[in-house]
Amino acid sequence: MIKRIFNFIAKEFASAMRNNMIVYILLFPVIIAVGMRLFLPSLQNMKLTVAVEKAVDDTVIEGLKQYANVEIYHTAQQVEKRVEKSDDVAGFIKSGESHTILLEGNEGEEAELIASTLLSLILSKEPKATFEHVSLGKSGSVLREYVASLLLLMAVLIGGFIVGLNIVDEKESKAIRALSVTPLRLYELMLAHGGMCLISSVVIGIVSTFIIMGAESNYGRVVTAMMTTAGIGLFLGYLIGGFADNLISAVAVIKSLMLAFLGIPIASVYVPTDFQWIFYIFPHYWGFQAYLNIFSKSLAHVDFAVANGATLLSSCIALVLCVPMLNKRLKLR
Repeated sequence: MIKRIFNFIAKEFASAMRNNMIVYILLFPVIIAVGMRLFLPSLQNMKLTVAVEKAVDDTVIEGLKQYANVEIYHTAQQVEKRVEKSDDVAGFIKSGESHTILLEGNEGEEAELIASTLLSLILSKEPKATFEHVSLGKSGSVLREYVASLLLLMAVLIGGFIVGLNIVDEKESKAIRALSVTPLRLYELMLAHGGMCLISSVVIGIVSTFIIMGAESNYGRVVTAMMTTAGIGLFLGYLIGGFADNLISAVAVIKSLMLAFLGIPIASVYVPTDFQWIFYIFPHYWGFQAYLNIFSKSLAHVDFAVANGATLLSSCIALVLCVPMLNKRLKLR
């Protein structure tokens, strides 16, 4: 039995690699991870930039440095040229005893308000308010943790896509009929598909996580979470293979599944804790909670063990519900 399962997994992987669509799908999360790794640092470090003439009072320059990146130029003409560039940069020049704010004119209304408020605050003779800063102990970008968790979810989704597209390909080539006369039983087929989905998900998940998070993540937990959530991908694969009879209908099913599969975890981020129970029936909600625990426990609503247990239980129930459909469609023993 074990040999039959491994032979089937090898055959399915060989078949998948001949499908250009599957190859692209495999590379998609890695491409997304690379893009986000390049994009996120600049997003995290965004700060207001202003151009200042050297003649501006030192107190104003030092004050501006507390709120913005300050670029100093020798003349007002140089400041004006800098302001006229494509990015939104306000200019500050000295006009006699007063200061003048230069704007290009096509900025949003808030640009003038921010620049004038900064200058008024710095030049104000009134005592500044005092503030006490309390650290909540958070570091880094929350966005990065959410992106990494969604990429792991996408890795499981893609593992399921590979299974589903292989089933559709076997339907189109009539190879699915040959399975009914082989010694392969239904539970062996499900184990083979599960192994294929797990291997694909783990490899894609680890690569994507390393690109986004580097070596700082707990990869033991990543593998554990991928193992407990692989059933979700397998369930999605069987939905694709069950409802689609050709590549065109498979693409339509995939589009619908992606909307629901990624939309629910994203929606859960914005729903208050008291209403998280709305999502409890969805296995991929629990999977998303497991992934969040890997990168930041404060973002998750349940702990790692509970999330993994709930994911495993709910995905097993979903797979059991798939058995009648698979018996009908594949007619295995």
